[in-house]
Formats: sequence, C-alpha cells, structure tokens
Amino acid sequence: MKYSYQRNYSNTHREVFDSVDRRQKARKILAILSDYCQTQGLKLRDLRMLELGCSAGAMSTTFAKAIANITAVDIDKKALTFANKYNSRKNITYRYGDAMNLPFPDKSFSFIIANNIYEHVPNAKMLMEQIYRVLKQGGICYFAGPNKYTMMESDYHVPFLSWLPKDLASLVLRRLGKADSYYETPLSVNTLRSLVHKFRLTDYTITALKYPARYAMSYPQKSILAKIPSFVYKFLYPMLPSFFWVLQKDYNSRKII
Repeated sequence: MKYSYQRNYSNTHREVFDSVDRRQKARKILAILSDYCQTQGLKLRDLRMLELGCSAGAMSTTFAKAIANITAVDIDKKALTFANKYNSRKNITYRYGDAMNLPFPDKSFSFIIANNIYEHVPNAKMLMEQIYRVLKQGGICYFAGPNKYTMMESDYHVPFLSWLPKDLASLVLRRLGKADSYYETPLSVNTLRSLVHKFRLTDYTITALKYPARYAMSYPQKSILAKIPSFVYKFLYPMLPSFFWVLQKDYNSRKII
C-alpha cells in the first residue's frame, strides 16, 4: 500500500516548537489521565507510555515529570533532532517511526497518547489497529482530535475549511497563501466513534469544558465556558472543536497485564 506523510510537518507548523503552549496541553492530558486512572485504581507513574506524534518533544518533557518510562515516536526527523538536543530526559527515548506500522511487539505499552494525530496520518483506521495491537490487556489510550464539522478549522484557522471537499479546501489554502494543499482529514464524531469501537470509551470533552481549571484547560474564555449548562454542550456536541476521550482495551479487566 502506498501512502504519504507530512514528514516535514515542523517546517510549516512552527507552533510545535512553542514549548509554553505545548506543555500546557500536556498538563491538560495528564490531568485527564490522572482522573481516569484514579477511578480505575491505576497508578499513572507506574505505566509504560508510548507517545505518538511527539514532534519536538516539548510535551514529552512534561509527561516525563509524571511517567517513569516514555517512548516518544514521530516521523518528522527534523523535529526529532530538536527533541534529542533540547528536550532530552533520562526517562524519554525518542524514536523515528510510522504510527501506522509501529516498530514494537504486541502488548508492549500500558498506555498510549494519541493527541491530535489521527487527522495527520494517511489512514486513521490503520493507526487505531496499531494502537490496539501494542496496548497491553487493560491498557489505556488518551485519544484527542479535531471535529470535521466545527466552525473554525484547527490547523489553519479558516472557517468551515474541513467541511469542504479536499480539492476545494486546497484551493482556498493556496489562495490564502497558507499551504499548497489541505492534507489533514478531520472526521465527524460518528465516524470517530466507529473508528474506536474496539475500546471502552470514556468521554471527557464536556467535563473538561465545564471544569477548565481542574483539567488545566488554557482557553482564555474558560470562565465563560464553565458557566454554559451541560445540556447546551450536549446539543452542540457534534460541532464542538475537539474531543477528549480515554479509551481502554479489554475493559472487563482493570488490571494491566
């Protein structure tokens, strides 16, 4: 099967080197994972972690403060060179790798972080099959990503861009001088749920929006978001910008084997 990747993503998306923003996102992920692990009787620090799409490693260094053993993978060699030079830690191993063909044996990791990467791989189904394969029984995956049917597209910040056919979206980006083509493939919430059907899904999306301080959300308008009634979020859910999910494999067994 032939496919292509954004192998030089960091060349066109300099935000991956913004350590302040990236570490804030890492703190949000840790807050959600800590909450979930507490409900399941798991100890986050004891789990062996795989971070997919680690890029320049800014988030990895924040994870390293809470996790004892981290393997961080990306397909962007320039970003990995930066990570090894500036974001190296004793408990982080950076590796070049394809998220659709992970270079690890079955059941290698206790948990996986797949934060905003599904839309950047050529085949999201293959990505999820690999995540399922390398997760241990009872293992967990933090899965977050954009919604196709949100009003403001998250990568290029062009209204309704992800609603358009690829060719038309690419034309819009070229006319705006933002990119040569629209590579990303955001999915609808129903398609995403189908994508992760093998896992038990615990949804933190509305909870995180309702309690932004608890989950280290960085939105400037978070005080307003917290006041919006839950039923409004439920009504608007199919058009929310992003989803924050925790997935568990073989969820009948809480023990990770």
